[in-house]
Amino acid sequence: MEKLTHAFVINNIIIDPQRNQVQHSDGVNSLEPKAMALLCVLAGQPNTVIAQETLYETIWPGRVFSPSSLQRLIALLRKALRDSSKSPEIIFTHAKQGYSLEAAISKPQTGTKTPSKALLSALGLVFLLFVITAYIFSRPHPTLSDTQAFTFTSLTEFNGQFSPDGKAIAFLRQSADKQTELVVRQLENPGKDQLLSDVQIRDFTWLTNKQLLIAQTDSEEGKLIRVRLTQSDIQPQHSLRATRHLRNIRHLLKGPGSAIYFVAAHPNTAQTDTKKSVIMQLDLISFELKTLMTLPAAHDIVSLAATPDGLYVSLFENKKINKLLKIEPDSLNVNVINAELDGRYKLAWSSHHKRLILLDSLKPAVFALAANNQLVTIQHALSAGVLDANLYQDKLLTSRAHQTINVFSSQSPDAALLHSKYEDYLASVSPTGRSVVFVSNRSGYPQLYMTDQNNQPEVIFTNPGREDFISRAIWHPNAQQLVFAADKKVYQFNVATRALTALPIAQPITRVEYWQTSDLPGADVLYLTHATQASTVVYHIDSGETEMLSGPEHIIYASKTHHVGWQDNTLRTSTGMSWQPDSGQIRHAFSVGERILVQVTAPDAQRLLEFDRHLNLLSQQTLPGSAQFVSSAFYTEQNAFIYYYSHKQNTDSDLMLSRLTF
Repeated sequence: MEKLTHAFVINNIIIDPQRNQVQHSDGVNSLEPKAMALLCVLAGQPNTVIAQETLYETIWPGRVFSPSSLQRLIALLRKALRDSSKSPEIIFTHAKQGYSLEAAISKPQTGTKTPSKALLSALGLVFLLFVITAYIFSRPHPTLSDTQAFTFTSLTEFNGQFSPDGKAIAFLRQSADKQTELVVRQLENPGKDQLLSDVQIRDFTWLTNKQLLIAQTDSEEGKLIRVRLTQSDIQPQHSLRATRHLRNIRHLLKGPGSAIYFVAAHPNTAQTDTKKSVIMQLDLISFELKTLMTLPAAHDIVSLAATPDGLYVSLFENKKINKLLKIEPDSLNVNVINAELDGRYKLAWSSHHKRLILLDSLKPAVFALAANNQLVTIQHALSAGVLDANLYQDKLLTSRAHQTINVFSSQSPDAALLHSKYEDYLASVSPTGRSVVFVSNRSGYPQLYMTDQNNQPEVIFTNPGREDFISRAIWHPNAQQLVFAADKKVYQFNVATRALTALPIAQPITRVEYWQTSDLPGADVLYLTHATQASTVVYHIDSGETEMLSGPEHIIYASKTHHVGWQDNTLRTSTGMSWQPDSGQIRHAFSVGERILVQVTAPDAQRLLEFDRHLNLLSQQTLPGSAQFVSSAFYTEQNAFIYYYSHKQNTDSDLMLSRLTF
């Protein structure tokens, strides 16, 4: 198959395959190598439909065909070319066939007029004056350059670390069978990786250019193991007996001199069940262990960074607030540098710039810690948060997670109804089908959004507590109100007034199961799942009265005389009827009006079944293979049935290189 390798032009957009760049008149976008390879293949046969299987075999030869991997690259191309999936002008999707690039391909113009020497001199003088003025009246801002892929495979690569001399990078790789191996890649000889795959690895750090220290995944005893690089492989040497009484060793970090820092489970956790953590210092010469700080279970260590004058700790407290601390190992003094960081920050110490760098793992945000302990914003081109970070001189090595969850409807299964580079899920469509409420991590943490007939989604719940979970929204039949749970509270949203109200419910709630409505004013009832007990909370909206229904059964339909519950893999009615699938598991069950909808997953296929409220089967259909979670449905005026589901794309993690300048 023809594949362009030299620069070419698509609709005045210059494509440079050698630099992996897409140049518009107002700027340049970078592309992943495989995305650029796909673009070159499509441009090699313009105005021609190329089958998905053909494209996949060209980009990933010898690999099993995965449509989601190809779809992700197509999305990257459309973004770089500023093309739209809904109204495409360049890249077109042909359902069940493949993709085509509809454009004229040309070569970039190279012939230009040679300016006169006088003009060049004048331009040079103007440029010199501009540079002098800029130098006098402005100071350069710290910047983080565009990233380049260091690894880009279908496997998960993470925790990249430069060797002390910067000539090698070690990282962890999770294979297809979920085994974690250590990989060392010499930058001058990238074709020969050294592997350590027969040891269960949790974390590691470089000791010298030829030695690393590995934290082994807990089995009968926790271990730190020295390993040595040879010409061909990685050889384990011996374990350090000083840490054998510790468990869950992580955040391993080489400090100044012979110091090693790490986090572990508190030695007394097994006896007291307090689940505390400790930050430890180990001297590799004397093997003396020192406890620097003890932390309760509500404190989660996000990252450590060792500097010449102390140990910085990024601490997530009560799943809400990220704090930055500094520990002085000699005196054991702990100072709070910043008590309210808006994010979840990874730390990296730049010995080259003498700066502490903070990178958010939830959203794209980068800061440097100034001498006065103020955070200085670093301009960057990141599109997502980072999982970890490591610095050598001005080179920054990060790992980025790639995960996309899109929302589809059965009305248009070939095109996502809600599509972003983030996670969009738990879509709840209104009874009229005009509005959709969904949960999304577009801001780096879950928030609740609403979109009306393909309008731009708006945030209707900001999630001020940064809670990890927001329940699926339940609509009132009038399509003017909805309820949901977050932060163990229940919220009611009025669509017309945009008013958000927390209902006065004393019990902690994790989920709203059903909204029982009535023709009588003030008789509406909510069925809620208790946060800590295996019970259902019945809440009367008008009176505010509550009652408890014991048992773990989820009420998915209720009236004054009849209800349907879901427990484990069985549906039951209050009249004694029951149903369970012949094979497979019930993944989700909910009601629309008086219809009960059940998603059943089995190894060979997924089904969506429709029952009446007495569990008489009305219809069933096979779900698309991409349907991960059917979350809602509605019936049109013509009684057509349309359901909504989320599709989780392949989750991956790769190492990326950037350049940091001050």
